Parts: sequence; structure tokens; C-alpha cells
Amino acid sequence: MKHRMRRWSMLALGLGLVFALVGNMATGTVHPPESWRWWTPAVWTVTALVAAGSLGVGWLLPARTPPAADVDDHAVAHLAAALTDQWSDEAVRREVSRPAPLRVAWSPTGRPAASRQEVWPAHGNRQWPEDALRGHTDLPPATDETQPVQGEQAPRINHEIVDAFRSLPRRNLVVLGEPGAGKSVFALLLTLGLIRTRAPGEPVPVLLAINTWDPAEPVGVFVARRLAEDYPEVLGAFGEPRQVAGRLVRHRRVLPVLDGLDELPATSIGTALAQLDKYAAADRPLVVTCRTSEYEDAVAVTETILTTAAVIELAPVDIEAAIAYLSHPKLAQPRWEPVLARLRAAVTGRPDRGADDDPLVASFATPLMVSLARTAYLSPGSRPAELLELDTQAQVTGRLMDAFVAAPYADRDRAQRRRWLECLAYQLQTVGTRDWHWWHLKPDLLTIRTVRAKALTMVAPVAMATVVAGLAGVAAGIGVARPALTGITVVTVAASGRLRPLWPDGYPPYIRTAYSEAGRRRLNRHGLLTAYAFCSTTAVALITTQWAVALYAGLAYLVLAGLLPAWNPPPPAKSRPTRELAHQRRVIAAATLREALASGILFTVAAAFNNAPAGRIGVTAGLVYGTVAGLTAGGWALIQYRLTHARLALQGRLPWRLQRFLAHAYQNGILRKTGTIYQYRHAILEDHLAQSPRLQHLQSRADAGDSYAKELLADLLVEQGRIDEAIELWRAGDDGRAARKIADLLVGQGRVEEAISFMQASIDRDDWLGLGTTHLVGLLLGQGRIDDAINLRRARVDAGDYWAEEKLAALLAEQGRIDEAIDLWRDCAAGSEYASEQLGDLLVAQGRIDEAIDFWRAIAGDDHRGITSQKASWRLTALLVLQGRIDEAVDFLRARVQAGNRRAADDLTDLLTEHGRIDEAIDLWRDHADAGDRYAAKRYADLLVRQSADLLVTQGRIEEAIVVWRDSAEVGNWYAAERLTDLLVGQGRVDEAVEFWRAAANAGHQWAARRLTDLLVRQGRVDEAVEFWRAAANAGDIDAAHRLAKLLAGQGRIEEAIGFIQARFKAGDSYRAWLLADLLVEKGRIDEAIRFTRAAADSGDPWALLRMADLRGRTQQQQSRRTGNGR
Repeated sequence: MKHRMRRWSMLALGLGLVFALVGNMATGTVHPPESWRWWTPAVWTVTALVAAGSLGVGWLLPARTPPAADVDDHAVAHLAAALTDQWSDEAVRREVSRPAPLRVAWSPTGRPAASRQEVWPAHGNRQWPEDALRGHTDLPPATDETQPVQGEQAPRINHEIVDAFRSLPRRNLVVLGEPGAGKSVFALLLTLGLIRTRAPGEPVPVLLAINTWDPAEPVGVFVARRLAEDYPEVLGAFGEPRQVAGRLVRHRRVLPVLDGLDELPATSIGTALAQLDKYAAADRPLVVTCRTSEYEDAVAVTETILTTAAVIELAPVDIEAAIAYLSHPKLAQPRWEPVLARLRAAVTGRPDRGADDDPLVASFATPLMVSLARTAYLSPGSRPAELLELDTQAQVTGRLMDAFVAAPYADRDRAQRRRWLECLAYQLQTVGTRDWHWWHLKPDLLTIRTVRAKALTMVAPVAMATVVAGLAGVAAGIGVARPALTGITVVTVAASGRLRPLWPDGYPPYIRTAYSEAGRRRLNRHGLLTAYAFCSTTAVALITTQWAVALYAGLAYLVLAGLLPAWNPPPPAKSRPTRELAHQRRVIAAATLREALASGILFTVAAAFNNAPAGRIGVTAGLVYGTVAGLTAGGWALIQYRLTHARLALQGRLPWRLQRFLAHAYQNGILRKTGTIYQYRHAILEDHLAQSPRLQHLQSRADAGDSYAKELLADLLVEQGRIDEAIELWRAGDDGRAARKIADLLVGQGRVEEAISFMQASIDRDDWLGLGTTHLVGLLLGQGRIDDAINLRRARVDAGDYWAEEKLAALLAEQGRIDEAIDLWRDCAAGSEYASEQLGDLLVAQGRIDEAIDFWRAIAGDDHRGITSQKASWRLTALLVLQGRIDEAVDFLRARVQAGNRRAADDLTDLLTEHGRIDEAIDLWRDHADAGDRYAAKRYADLLVRQSADLLVTQGRIEEAIVVWRDSAEVGNWYAAERLTDLLVGQGRVDEAVEFWRAAANAGHQWAARRLTDLLVRQGRVDEAVEFWRAAANAGDIDAAHRLAKLLAGQGRIEEAIGFIQARFKAGDSYRAWLLADLLVEKGRIDEAIRFTRAAADSGDPWALLRMADLRGRTQQQQSRRTGNGR
């Protein structure tokens, strides 16, 4: 606070001095030199700018309310009132509070959950209160006299839900249910009930969707951030919204009700559970909703639960409850009678068809579909009986969603409105979020040539800025070239986003991608400020040719920039989605005005002192600085949005008045709203609407020759069960890859023989790479047709395929036909390093050691073989040592040393010292050292140190040995460092060893960092090793991030490793994508691995396509094996 006051004081003083000076000069009170007589009009201009700036400060800066002792109580009370209004309206919109609500039962789950003693610690050994966690999700009748009256009418409260939650000593609850089971409605009823019955001092429940939460962000930080973003008008009355929200969370004045844990990425749910458990363990109240299957999967993989939370589960809708709900209102009952008759037949046990496989009964098992049905067929002209004509549950649910979406609109508008809703749903799918924000409207949405669309959307504003700047240059009499070049530079710098940290307000929200200490952040900000001033000042100088003026003014700007206030406009007065664009415009205007005024004044003054045209230079500087600031602060994002929206509106895919359309869809229940965020009423509805544009878009791209889109289209058709269409799509490819895809689809349908015949025909046409043969071999092996697979490989060998011989040998060895395999490997070994290694390993595995030794000895003496002589030497030496023939290995290496092989000398030294023959090793290097060989002298000295230290250890003089090893280690001898570590650990001085390696790691030695963490892990101090790599990763060390992920995976904490890498995943980072893919594959999540590898492929990585093909191959092999085993 002191620093802030000091800065404001200095600013006020500076403005006062400037205002006094320019005012006196303007009025003639101060008489400048004779040459400055032109100064009067310029000074009046500056005076006006200073006055405008002063007014702007007062207008743009939000008022601050001084803190008071009871400010939190008032903030909580106002927040509770706002939440009551918001969720009461939402309850009406979702038909929760209307007459005859749908009843859904809930009770304790049988899924993995915390022990009863943890959930009910105060009860000790007393009986678990079963009835306390059972009830229904409906509201009592409006005339219920048991409800407390407030004002003129009684608020309707579900006391079963509220009382059950309040009966929990720890106030931790997890709500499970199937998709569409009513979890969000349960959370809404709990929130409303707790608010309406809240006692003084109780926390106020805040219902938040958490689908965008990154579990790397602490739960409390996330809740505070969302509070500030969703309710700025409430919290802003009591101070800066983020600070007020943070204080309410820290003081436990809010109860987070977090809806939609299952909507996080599957790889993040386990990490999220751990974070939530950590939050609840501090005795904080918490409610979480999640789909049942996602919860069970995450618990099974990570073995993490909320250890103090009760877990309840929503039951499927009872048929009688569905009948009662659909029978209201009574006037509509005759239209519903055929449907109700079918449902009643299922209740009585005398259905026209089996109740278990009745698509209507199955569809009405979820509250979502039942509520959609009543809304969809509310119109008197609608015909619910059409549902009886459908044969599958997918058809029934699809028809219900189609009718629901069409119901609010007139017949002439339905197709158009449906197309708009589909476009928005597909947009959310492409972005990977359930929350709609205007800045998510990407330039390549629904375009066939995505790269061209992105380029055009970027080039258009640049071209426009170039034209405008050029015309302005002509009007000012300074030509076209320099202003045009400046326009290109300004827009390009702003579009890069590099300067965004200077103006972090506005949208899209700026989030730091790496965490760093405050000092480093300030240093980075100063660096960005310097870059901004340099680029803008250079542009001004380029236009005006006044380089001296630009230099003085630019330096002055850098000095004074830290004193200028950040003119952040106050948050929107109402937290509505429509206010985001208005707030964005205010942020842009504030940044533009601040920089234009500051730079304009400084350049005008500098120009005046240098006898340059002050007015023109000041205006030019204001335009350049202000334009860069405005575009960077959010103007570029707004331009991109407007251009994309205009294109989609011209194509008929979105309405021109988009915000009004969204508000109308919200009023009709198609969308729901949380704060400033629109979402579809349910994820199932969004997924359904996105199917059609996704299919059409992929079809258009495939028709245009996009092979990747063709593959995605085929996958989509398979997902929808349209296998024959997918097969026909691949048939059009008429290449080997298409043939393999078709074969896999046929296998998936159980048509294995047809797949084999198809692949054989494809191979006969063309298979010059042998990929088709490999695929067919896999199919044959899956069917147990070993001889056919071998004959197929042999045919490739006979056809002259060089690589087929190795593959045949491997297949023969795999099938136990060892002698045939050895003969083939021997033929291949003459020109193949891989074949030589396979032959040597196979001979050893068969116990034919002498034969393997002779084989490696022959290769070691011949540098012209496929495998290098040195590798053969290593193989032979290792094999001899393994057989205990040490002297023979020594003689072999000594002969190579005498032949002049320096690498063999290193190998011989290692072998001799390993077996305690250090004197021989010393003798080996002595002569060379005496002859002046520097490398030999170093090895000789190291061996002498080793001999000395070993002797000290033998004599029990451990401390002296430690001193010897430490001295050698500190000059870079890593072997000495290893031996020092062994001695210290052996003496129980583990901390000393750790500190040695830590110091080396802090000095920048990567190898020391790895050795440090290895030592910590060996000592069981895994968390220390994890924190070491985490700190390095947070400081921006990419290698540390990768090593942390591998460490976590090696400790079995694969979910944590996946979450860590995923949180830092960036498109285009191939190595990180591949690491994440490997971790996912290790957990058997090949589809997710493919998705992340696809992101690298989309960014242009050519190797990612091969990687993705490999992953798909693994999936196909698994399918082939399952098919083979099943048959």
C-alpha cells in the first residue's frame, strides 16, 4: 500500500508541475525564448491533453471502498442475495420449481468412497444414520405450511437435501449419477436451499461449473478467481473483486458447489480429486458432482478419493415418476396417452414388448430426457405418439433433442435457428470446452482450407492498416512508403501477442504459462516495456525522420512509464455475457488513451526543445503508441472475432445479432448461464447438435483432398455405427493404407475371412513397402494360421524383399523354429547390424555360448561387417565376463590396445578396475602419460587417486578417503563424485551426499541434477525429488518437466505425471506430446494418446503422423488379437 501511495503521490506531483508549467507558458505568464514564440498553440494543446488525462484518470479508475470491520459480512449478504436471484430464475427456467416436478431418488452409493468413521467421526461406533442420506430431488408444494415465510410468499426448499448435507459433520459431499441423471439440478436445489435457510455466520454456497479448471491451480485460487469473474458487480462494492473474493475464500465464508468434475479431461480427473481432497482435508466444506463412470475410472486408476466426503448417487427415473411428470398439465394428457399407456404397461409387467429393451422406457430413465420430452411436446399441435414409431434408444433420444430445439421457434425459422445452434455447438467441440466465449470463435471454424482462412483473417487487418497509414501519410505530406511500413510493423507487433503481459486485463484472459518469482516477473515486464517503447519510438522516428526527438522522448517514456497509473476500467456493472464485449471495448479505450496521452505529451515537449514540428510529432506518437497498446490489450482479438463472425453470418451459419440470439436461446432453456458464461443445457445436447456440422465439415474437407479429414470422417462414421459407409469411404482411396483400414473395419464386424481375402488382393496389386504383408500376417496369426503367415513372409523373401528376410527370421524364432531362424539370421548378419545382434542374442538364449563368442570374435576383427568392430568388441567382452572368463576378456582387449585402439584401452581400464586389478590399469596408462599424452596423463592421475582412496578405505581410514574423493570430485571427476556418494551413504551421512549433489546441480550441471534425484529416490525421499524437478520445471526448464513426468510415472504415479504434462502441453511441442502419449499408452488409453499426438500433427510436425499411425497400429493389433482369441 505504501508503494502504491508513493507512486500516486509522485504522479500527482508530476502532473501538477507539468500542468503549472504548460499553463503559465500558454497564458504568457512565463516568457520562453524568442525562438519559442510558436510554442503558445502547442502548449495549449498539451494543456488540453493533460486536463483530459486527469479527467480520464478519475473516470477510468474504479472507486475504492475503505476496508471496514464488517465488510466481509456485508459482502457475503449481498452475494447471497445475488445468488438467490440468479438461481431462483434458473430453477424456473429448468422447470424445477414449477408444479408437478420430476422426482428422482438419491441414496448412499455402493461405489468407492470414504469410510463411515471418516465421514461421521462424531458418531464413533454408533450406527450409521442411513436415512439421513436418502431423499428425492423435487420441491414441496407451494402451499406447504411447513416452509418458513419470508415476505409475501414462502420460498420452496427441498429440506431432504439441505438437512442431509447439514447432518454431515465435515460438510463434504460427492454427488454421482449417469449422464442426464440430474446432478446439476441436485446441486442447484442444494445451493438454493442452503442460501434460503442460511444462519448468520454460515458460508454462502456458490455453484460453479468446473469444466475449465486446471487442477494445477489450487482449489481456493480457482474459486476466488471465478467469484471475481462471475460476480464483479457484487464484490466490487466492497473493494477490488479479486481481493474480496480471495478474502472470502480464505476466511471460509463461501461453500464451493463444484458441478461437472467429469467434464475435465480424463487425464486430469485423478489430479483434480487429489486437489479437492487436499482442500477438504483442511476442514473446508465442499460439494462436487461427477458422472459415475468417470468417478470410478479415476478412483481405480489413481486410488484417490475424497477421504472425508459422503458419496451419494442419483437413481434412474422411476417409470411412475415419469408418468406423473408427463401427465402435467392435464390439458396435454390426451396427446400423451399413447406414450403413457406404453409406460404403464412396463409398470404392470404386461408390456407389448420387453420392458428391458423398450427404447422408450430406456430413454425416460434420465431426468434430462423426461424434462426435454415435456418441453418439446408442449405445443398443442405436437404429437408425442411419434416416439412410439422409433426402434432404438438413440433414435428416441435424438428425436427428443431435435423436437426440444425446434419447439421455441416458428416453422419458417426452425431450420435456420437449428443451423446457428449447430455451428455454436461445433465451435465448442473444436475448442474443447463447454463454455461459450466470443474470443473462442476461431478464424478457421468451418473452413475447408484452414491455413488459408487463418492467413486471410490475419492479412486483412494488416492490409487495411497499411492502406490507412499510407493515405494518412499522403494527406500529411510525408509520402506513402514510411507510414505504410509503420502500419505493417505496428499491427504485426500487436498481433504477435508478445506484449500482452503489459495489458493483462480484457479478453481473452491473460494467464501466465510459467510460474516465476515476483522479481523475475518485474524484470520480464521491464523488458517488455523496453521492447514496446523501442518498436513504437522507431516507428515514430521512421515517419517523422526526427531521430533525435524520438530518442529523447523514448528514453523519457521509459523513465516515466513506471509512474503512470494502470487505467483499468471497472468490471461490468452486471455479470452478463453481453457485458464482456462492452468491457473489452473499455479496456482497449483505456490502454489506447493512456499510452496516446503519455507519448503525445512527451514527444511534443521533446520536439519543442529541439525546434521540431511539435504538433505533428506529438500526434504521430500518440497514434503509434496508442494503436500498439489498443491492439495488444485486446483490439486484435476483437478484430479477429468481428471478421470471423461476419464470415459465418454471410454464410448463414450464425446470426448477425449473435448476442441477442444467445439470450433468446437462454430464455428458452436451450442454453444455461453461469455468471458471464453460456453453456448448452446439457453436454449431451451439445454433442448431439455438433454431430451434423462436424460430419458435413469433414466431408467437405475430405472431398477437397484432405487425407487427415478423410481419416477423421471414417472414424466418425464408425462411431455412429455406419461401418459400411466408412468402408466405402476408404475404398475410394485405392491404396495400401485404405486397404488396411478396410480390413480393420471388417475384422471389427467379425468378417475376418473377408478381411484376409481383401488384404491378399491388395497385396497382390501393390505392396512394395511390405506394410500390407505385415498387416495380413497379424491377421493370420490372430486366427492361428501360423503356416500361412510364415509362407506369406517367405514369399516376400523369394520376391527379393531385403527386409522380409529379417521379419521371417523373427517370426520363425517367435514360433519356436529356432534352427531355421538362426540360419536366416546368419544370412542377414553379413550386412545388417540388427540381424547380427539378433543372431548373437538367439545363440546365447539357446545356450550355444561358444558359437556366439566365435561369431562376435570374427566380427570384432573385421571393420567391414554390418555391425562395427567396436560394438562387436563390447558384445564379446560382456559375454566373456558373463561366463566368468575374465582373463580371456582381458587378453582380447589388451590385443586391441596393442593394435592402437584407444577406446579399447578405456574398456580394458574399466574391466581391470572393476575386478580389483587397478595396478595393471595404472601400468597401462603410465607409459603413455610419460610420453606426454594429456588424455593418458589424466586417466593415470585418476587411477592414482582411485588407488589411494581405495587403500585408505581398506585401512579403515574413511574420513581421509572421503577427503581424497571430495577433492577430486570438486574439480569435475564424476567417478570420484560417485565414490564419494557411496562412502557418505555407507557412513549414514546421506544429507551430506545430497547437499553435495544439490550444490553441483545448482551450479548448472544437468548430470548432477539427475544424480541428486536418483539418490533421493533411492533413499525413499521421492517427494523431495519431485519438488526439485517441479521447481525447475516451473522456472521454465523443459527438460526438468519431462524428467518430473518420468519420475512420477516410474513411481507409479502415472495419473499425476499425465496431469502435469497435460497442464503444460502446447500445440507444436512434439516431444511433450509424445511423452504424454507414451504415458497414456502405458495406462492403456491409446485413444487419448492419439488425440494428443494429433495436436502435434495439426501443428505441422511430419513425424507426428507416423507416431499416430504407430498408435493406431497398436489399437488394430489389440483388436485383431481379441478377435482371434474370441474365435
